[in-house]
Amino acid sequence: MKTKHIFPFALLFLVMGCKHTTQTAQSSPPVLQPIVASTWDKVRISTSGEIFVNKKLVGMADFVVECQRLKKAGGAAMIYTEHGDQDTTKVQIEVIIRLLDEEVPFKQALKESDLG
Repeated sequence: MKTKHIFPFALLFLVMGCKHTTQTAQSSPPVLQPIVASTWDKVRISTSGEIFVNKKLVGMADFVVECQRLKKAGGAAMIYTEHGDQDTTKVQIEVIIRLLDEEVPFKQALKESDLG
């Protein structure tokens, strides 16, 4: 069940590829920094493809506008993707791709209750 939550991110990284850089022996490994944001949007994507931003139903076009606003404001998103008995949907993947395209920092909530 938990692997279904990780699958959309793993799929995105496989599709997008990665940049291979050679590090010298003197460099230290990268350290993950916590996301510092002025504002957080809470995004839930249902299995039926509905997108909710801060409990408000929005379409994909409005979601892209919200991503642009978040980037300008120095904000970030916490996303929750419903799975039920289904695999990740195309809309759920599209939302994650939009966040990446707009360079909006995000983290995934493991439970809907994490959205608050």
